[in-house]
Amino acid sequence: MSSEIDRNTPIPLYYQVAQVLRRQVETGELNPGEYIPTEKDLQLRFNVSRATVRQAINELVYAGILERQRSKGTLVARIPIEENVFGLASYTNELMKHDVNTMARQVDFALLPASAGVAQQLEVEAGHLLATGTRLRLVHKEPVAVERWFLPARLIPGYKKNFLKETGQEQSIYFMLWKHYGITIQRAIETVNATPLEPHDARLLNMTPGVPVLMRQRVSYTADGKVVMYSNGVYVSKLTIALEKNKTPSYQ
Repeated sequence: MSSEIDRNTPIPLYYQVAQVLRRQVETGELNPGEYIPTEKDLQLRFNVSRATVRQAINELVYAGILERQRSKGTLVARIPIEENVFGLASYTNELMKHDVNTMARQVDFALLPASAGVAQQLEVEAGHLLATGTRLRLVHKEPVAVERWFLPARLIPGYKKNFLKETGQEQSIYFMLWKHYGITIQRAIETVNATPLEPHDARLLNMTPGVPVLMRQRVSYTADGKVVMYSNGVYVSKLTIALEKNKTPSYQ
């Protein structure tokens, strides 16, 4: 029986297998462009079912860490999957690198018990006390995104809303964690998919509910693999803008 996974923990086996493979990529045991072992080899290595192996691989393909090639197998993605903290693709850094005028306006902040879904992302128990905030992102003073972040409250004692500024580098949550708490985010797992805009976010973005937007979810980790933050947000895309401009007027 494989000692690389723990069968006495509630963490799903597929997730544990995926994390082992991810670490091999991060440490250079598996290099970009290199094929990973076959599904059969992974079954034998971890003593798990084929379905478990496939789900683990699917997670890493979805995260952009692995690539499937038809009739050839699965290989490590040839593009970098993460960068150092000030290059790690935070929304703030992405925009500032291109000299875009960006702002982050805080909508709310609260201390709340973790829901089951968020608790799973942060690897804490449901009901664990979290610090959570909502921010409205603006580019050239136009709203483009609604972001929500969740952190175990114990990580940021004495947090004040003015720790996060509206402009400049200090609007970055990563920067805030580093500056005020000495927490450095070293890597993150991110997924992006399309979703219809919910009414409460539509009001903040001044857009029509139901138009397609991008949902971005991210789990951020320290260098030693500890989960620090879960965040999600909806982002206006070019398709969203096109559909909004060409929407049929409502006479209700």
